Amino acid sequence: IVLAEATPDGRWLVTAAEDRTMRLWDLRAEDPGTDARILREHKGTVDRVDFSTNGRWMISSSSEDGQPRIWDLHAADPTSPTGSISGGHEGAINDVALAANGSAAYTVARTAPSRCGRSTTAASASAWP
Repeated sequence: IVLAEATPDGRWLVTAAEDRTMRLWDLRAEDPGTDARILREHKGTVDRVDFSTNGRWMISSSSEDGQPRIWDLHAADPTSPTGSISGGHEGAINDVALAANGSAAYTVARTAPSRCGRSTTAASASAWP
């Protein structure tokens, strides 16, 4: 495991491993260790995540694939991303962040300008320099 982060509301724990997967653990389940959901959308090891304050939205990034993914953790199936920041970075992403209400997603890369995806929902974020 290379990363472990809990949502601000204490509902979920997200872990990432070198096999390019993330696991989503329901901390409110009777036995949180038995029913992790697997998230597999990145082409490299996930090394950054951030959450909206209410724990609904998550942004994840692998510094290897340059394409941040946005996840709706309240969706019936949270194992598929609901969006990404179009026009993502060509190179490695150094960090990601979500606005407190999930309405904007931010990325920072060493080789490119910072990007912000903004919308009324994180699911439909699109990039602007």
